[in-house]
Amino acid sequence: MWLEPALHALRQGRIVAVATESYFALAGDATSPRVLDALIEMKGRDAAKGIGLLASSAQWKQLVAHVSPTAERLAGHFWPGPLTLVLAAAPGLDARLVVEGCVALRVPGASDALELVQAWGGPLTATSANLAGERPCRTSAEVASTFGHHLGLHVVEGEGAGGQVSTLLRLHGEHAQVLRAGAVPERVLTRFLTSHI
Repeated sequence: MWLEPALHALRQGRIVAVATESYFALAGDATSPRVLDALIEMKGRDAAKGIGLLASSAQWKQLVAHVSPTAERLAGHFWPGPLTLVLAAAPGLDARLVVEGCVALRVPGASDALELVQAWGGPLTATSANLAGERPCRTSAEVASTFGHHLGLHVVEGEGAGGQVSTLLRLHGEHAQVLRAGAVPERVLTRFLTSHI
């Protein structure tokens, strides 16, 4: 069984490469500054870009400052799934998770990543398994080839379905803005938001 070894790796402060419903993510304990530092170094990522989060349906509200009716409706309809919401961050989140006062988070669709974050009981990092500027890895073999020299990485065997990454939607009050096109089409979001005003 893959889950217990992955949880053990997280408890040790390691990063776990795990398949979401599309590509692999690098999942680490988002409350650990050491893990966040290791993740940024591993990816060669600009620390100012912020790191998105995976959460369970029971956790995500603890990560934001305020849950608006629109955020509640979007989460209820599209989660678990490939929609990332950018919302005002709760006080106390690590600065590397926050950009312009906001945190990006989602409950992943049916996948090993969803099982892992539900079992972990806290937020995990959601950044894609790739070096900065490269395409995301879809299979565990690609992850091993890309990051095999990192001893702190635990790779869960498997593969994602590929396709499009999650759609990134920012909410400011009741105003919504698509920051990145993805698996949930903008027209679907527009229709949903218009019909639920």
